Amino acid sequence: MKKLREGINLQKLTKEQVRAWRKERLAAFNSNDDEKIREFIRKYKLSTSDDEMIWQASKHKARVKLKGIFPKLKRESRVWLKEHGFTEESR
Repeated sequence: MKKLREGINLQKLTKEQVRAWRKERLAAFNSNDDEKIREFIRKYKLSTSDDEMIWQASKHKARVKLKGIFPKLKRESRVWLKEHGFTEESR
């Protein structure tokens, strides 16, 4: 497992804690509620952008990559990325 930027270090968590973190992350991104996603990001001190377009692109890229995202949301994210000139790839 890897450290996620400045935030949570998954290597220091138990398997059960990692599962809980992943479940919470999936719930936030499946909620389709930007404020819930932002709360998750703040809670775990993950880095994010103040630029709204970059933030939206990051959110949509995450939804495309995460396993367990509702298919409708995944499709919407793919469309959003394409319409705004972004690829599905992350850095």
